Amino acid sequence: GPDGRPYSRMIEIVGMSQKNGILFFTHRSTNKAKHLLVNPYAALNIWLPKTLRQISINGLVKEVPNDIAESSWKRMPRFMKITFLASEHNGVLPSTDALEERQAKLEEVYKESEIPMPEAFVGYRFTPDQAIFYEIKPRSFPERELAELQGNQWIISQLEP
Repeated sequence: GPDGRPYSRMIEIVGMSQKNGILFFTHRSTNKAKHLLVNPYAALNIWLPKTLRQISINGLVKEVPNDIAESSWKRMPRFMKITFLASEHNGVLPSTDALEERQAKLEEVYKESEIPMPEAFVGYRFTPDQAIFYEIKPRSFPERELAELQGNQWIISQLEP
């Protein structure tokens, strides 16, 4: 964040490809959106408990064009659009009742119409340039491998545990 403190938040990955990276969406007023304006670098951590493995991915995050956000918004289920609009995505919630009242009002407003994409709906692409693969080995040293993007090629190195 702007104060130099680390910040972590779970995201819902909407799409992933080798060419385009990882796609996700959020509200412009969230801390993650505000922090990405200050520092566009991020880390993604994936824990795979059944295999005792973890993947830590680092890279650059860039906002996607509005047409990509619009396309994703149109594919979202109606209830997700309503809940997105009902939450202010920032600050203290006075009560669950307040949130449910906002939701009920929006259900009434958009009772028989499409729900337009709000300006606050924003998408990002996370493009990795480094990944660390970690595997716990019972009764032995854990294994760590580093994959770094150098030019157009991923270089893999073994790391100290």
